[in-house]
Amino acid sequence: MMLLLGVLACAARAAAAPGELSATVDPRDGYIVEVGGTPWLHSGGLRLFAGGEWHSISGPSPPSPPPACSTVRAHTDVGPSTRPVATLPNVTREQCCVACLNQPGCDSWSRPSGRTGPCSMLNGGTGLVNTTSPHEAALVVKPSTPPTTGTIVVASGPATTAGTDRFGRFTRVGFGWQATGSSGIVTRFTTAIRSYTAGDVVIFEQGIPEGATKTNYKNITLVNEGNPERGGFDETLPFLHWPSFDTSHKDSIFNVSGRVGFSTWRGTFLPQVLGIDAPPASVLGLTGGPVVIYRGDSNGSALMVSPASHFKGAVQNRWGGDWVSGVSGEVTEVPRGFVHETILVAGFGVTGTVDRYGTVMRTAFNTSKTADVATSHTGYWTDNGAYYYGDAYPQGELTDPDFNLSCCTKTKLMDAKKALDADRIPINYLQLDDWWYHGPHPVDNFGGVKCVSEWKLPTDTYPGGLDQLRSDYNAPFLLYGPYFCTKNQWDQVLVPEGADAGVPSGDDSLGFYTKVFTYLKSKGGVGFEVDFMSELYLGVPEFRRTLDAATRFLAGMNGAGEALDVPIQFCMMQPSDILASLELNQATNGRASFDYQEDYNWNTGGSSLLFWAMGMRPSKDNFWSGDGQPRQPGFTQSNPGTNGELNAIIATMSTGPVGPSDGAGFHNKTRIMRTCAEDGRILQPEKPLTPIDLTFLELLPAATRQLNAAAVWSTFSHPASQSQQLQYHVLAVDTTSDGVPLFSDDLYPTPTAGTVFVHRDWHQSPRCIDGTDALESGCVTMATAASGEVAPLLSLNAGMSWPIKGTHTTQLHTITTANRGEWVLLGELDKFVCVSAMRFAEVAATPMSLVMTLAGSEGEQVHVTALRPAGKTWTVVTETVTIGTSGTARLCLPKGARCA
Repeated sequence: MMLLLGVLACAARAAAAPGELSATVDPRDGYIVEVGGTPWLHSGGLRLFAGGEWHSISGPSPPSPPPACSTVRAHTDVGPSTRPVATLPNVTREQCCVACLNQPGCDSWSRPSGRTGPCSMLNGGTGLVNTTSPHEAALVVKPSTPPTTGTIVVASGPATTAGTDRFGRFTRVGFGWQATGSSGIVTRFTTAIRSYTAGDVVIFEQGIPEGATKTNYKNITLVNEGNPERGGFDETLPFLHWPSFDTSHKDSIFNVSGRVGFSTWRGTFLPQVLGIDAPPASVLGLTGGPVVIYRGDSNGSALMVSPASHFKGAVQNRWGGDWVSGVSGEVTEVPRGFVHETILVAGFGVTGTVDRYGTVMRTAFNTSKTADVATSHTGYWTDNGAYYYGDAYPQGELTDPDFNLSCCTKTKLMDAKKALDADRIPINYLQLDDWWYHGPHPVDNFGGVKCVSEWKLPTDTYPGGLDQLRSDYNAPFLLYGPYFCTKNQWDQVLVPEGADAGVPSGDDSLGFYTKVFTYLKSKGGVGFEVDFMSELYLGVPEFRRTLDAATRFLAGMNGAGEALDVPIQFCMMQPSDILASLELNQATNGRASFDYQEDYNWNTGGSSLLFWAMGMRPSKDNFWSGDGQPRQPGFTQSNPGTNGELNAIIATMSTGPVGPSDGAGFHNKTRIMRTCAEDGRILQPEKPLTPIDLTFLELLPAATRQLNAAAVWSTFSHPASQSQQLQYHVLAVDTTSDGVPLFSDDLYPTPTAGTVFVHRDWHQSPRCIDGTDALESGCVTMATAASGEVAPLLSLNAGMSWPIKGTHTTQLHTITTANRGEWVLLGELDKFVCVSAMRFAEVAATPMSLVMTLAGSEGEQVHVTALRPAGKTWTVVTETVTIGTSGTARLCLPKGARCA
């Protein structure tokens, strides 16, 4: 069945045929977005802010207050007249505010001061009281709409044309409009809908042919003004509302509560946000991302709504009942020829729709990421949470950071490397985080780590600096640089103006990062990590006020990386940064989690879905492979360091970096080597672990199953040249009950009915012993894909924790497609991803033989397990293969068979 996405006139809408896509619009009756022939979204109000005032077709309207959290009050907590409404565990200040805005009955919140902590959502905020305890609180103003004073009328159209652009062939229906303000200023603009022959893509286009001034309905002049990372609430509206969907329309998909859910990404590290019905203002705004709407019934349809241009500055938000899209109303002016696009992509299921959206976007922007050792091979990390992390020194006025690196001396790093070398654990690069360079902590902006004054190691602690460390450590560097001090070794003028730290302007970015990366390469660097990206946008007024200034900043960094072959890792970024990365091929990966210092760091699955769509590899950050390591004296962190197996699995199946960060001699060799080949090549799946669709569906009233787990994620792998020979991998964390069934329909890509599987619980299934009956011995169990919930593929269990009791339980399931009566490759059962394209280049299975080509380093021994057909069952066959001088080996089974 092909999914139908139609945008049709309300007045003359004909019955839709399967696969048909039509796009017409009538200014009297508006437009309808149909998915699968069913009306989903109906047109809302058309509005423009230009010339310093709002305009609308309906004319003037009275003012009302914007949505916000009031100024955060320190040393403030609950009082006798406040009552709790709901609580959240470990969240930031901004997340606490957003939750309260989205929580019925909540008018205030309170939490302990600090980056993260428990959030108390309250009613009766006028009763908040002062306290000596380190608590903070704020009142909440619920969302509403600004006033309008100007009018909009149709100037021309409809005009229907056809053409081709980077998204494909389309039919375009467009209108011209004239907006007249109360002062007589006239702004002419256009709107159009482009429907593509692919049948599942529509783009809403807005344009201002002559440009416009005073398009900012609010002024951003101060450093960090309205920055959600600093306690402000992100209520940013677009200055031109196109598209605008009336969520309260009587025929809207939202008119029956609980019929649809939404999934989006919002804020630093792209946490996924789920909900029911239409997305509220609290999950949208300048820090928001694309939105997926999905049905919870057997229909299974879903729709993605996303910016398709001007990613840095594009916003979606709410104007009353209207869900509106466009470019930020903080932008002060737009040039002649301005055009902005919002794309709608339809599909089946959340994962399938996000996948299709990603394919459309990567194709349109010609996304092709550069090679990066940080995403292909194992390295050693010193990021926050690592055993050797050095930004924990005292930060008093007289403290010189160069003399407080007792945590991370050269001797300690070298001792850790020697221990890894002794166990033949491959370390292909060394990541140096914010502790290693010269620079003070900013006072005026960018709170967190030091700014870069001189990108040099302190010579008292590291004689010979980076050059000598590179030689002694015998591995290149991945170097960290967030923002720079106003006094820096490159004498670069920075934005924001007047602050004590910042970054180059968009116009200066290419030249500046060319100098930085030239220096990096001269010191043995192979990669660059840019951190605090949220604040590099939200804390820089110049980037928020000027159209595409932040995009030019990122493009300059990318251009320098491209010229000098320096891959880039993003950290602490916003959803808009990941969308912008479509055009930044040096940006290979980004952090999908909080720092390892946080216990919640493992939870990367929801973020990874958007990373995967955009062609970026998600990073889980560093981790301790060995459980229960003693702390360095004087250093504390909330991460317990006892969930090494869980972290190792997630890092491997993230498709991003695998970066152990153990103390000297405390690593777990077995665990690290489960992630990679002998040379450190990470044995990865084809996509990162992401939530199975039941994660989204279980929120809705129609759900018939509940996962009863903190997370159930899946991915898949296959030999390099055989994409049909799939091996699925399912990870479940913190299951609360045994026996939760999973069906073949829960896997992605969804297998066809009748597909046969053999299943292993990676940790708890019996060993596969050569010569034994595979089914009778319990090496594998067999299941068949069925249409609908007929028989479960597997049932989740209580999971495990190792070996010191961890804070999370883990279970990993491997599900391999098979053909009855033919050989089956189970792969390397001592690796988390048993059949990885990085290991198996070609595999051919028949009833008589199994032939494969393997890749690795010369002399490496690879342990292969296969199943030989034996009537209604299989016999286990194991074989050890030695990789030859060419870096490959050929294996033919059964033994003695001739390799074709």
